[in-house]
Amino acid sequence: MRSLLLALCLFSVDAFARLEKLTIQNLDLEYALPYGKGTVDRVGIGISLAPQNFDIEVHRLSDSFAVTSPYLDFSWINPLGFFHNMEEISAKKTNVSLGGLKVHFLESESLMFRPEGRGQYKVQDVRGNCEGEATGPFELRLMEDCRTKMDLTIKKIDIPTDFILYKLSDDLPEVESAEADIPGDNIIFSSRNGDFALQVYVRFWIRAGLRAWGHVQYENNHKTIAVRIDQVKYGILPVTSLVMKKLKEAIKSPNVSVEPPWIRINLEGPDEIPVK
Repeated sequence: MRSLLLALCLFSVDAFARLEKLTIQNLDLEYALPYGKGTVDRVGIGISLAPQNFDIEVHRLSDSFAVTSPYLDFSWINPLGFFHNMEEISAKKTNVSLGGLKVHFLESESLMFRPEGRGQYKVQDVRGNCEGEATGPFELRLMEDCRTKMDLTIKKIDIPTDFILYKLSDDLPEVESAEADIPGDNIIFSSRNGDFALQVYVRFWIRAGLRAWGHVQYENNHKTIAVRIDQVKYGILPVTSLVMKKLKEAIKSPNVSVEPPWIRINLEGPDEIPVK
């Protein structure tokens, strides 16, 4: 019976777009281009696969990722370039549930990723969830539900020096306020029907909180993400024009356009975003 269920499962997930539900519990993964290895307690694609911890391996192929284990082998065919060209990923104590009815979530003790040609992004204590009632293919349901209702918190974040905030800091004035004394790095993001609020506290190079408000929508049959930036504040100072100017100067990807107040990202093209 288990063999039959596994066969049905493998048939249904050979292409990522056919996934109906993906659940991952307690993932520990070390990936460095082109090979990865780790352990996971439980993986579910509509059914649970095993009650105990088992090994998994990730192999990067020319047009896909192949994931193998004693209980499950499947391929993610034609992934977005951002993921396929990822040079390094590390995940500790990570739980993921995507594609279920109404609710999707991500929890992780630690995540690190290094995009192609870029530095390392490290986050600790990540908590995110999306809720909605969208229908249709897996990836479209996920996109729509996260636009409808999304809450994300990251307790600590370390970013490479090529990140845009470093470039913004050169022109931002020093601000002395109560917010400047908040220790550690924090990100809080929320979206309600596309209206979003972002709050970032960074240290060492910026001395106050950076907040942004705006709107997210999909265009071109979900092939383009359009982000409207309504307002950005540094401490109590409005810096919207400065931020948009810096973004327009720094982002030189043919798949990302910055025309204030809009930023548009083409999901079909290569996902790297070169910065001067």
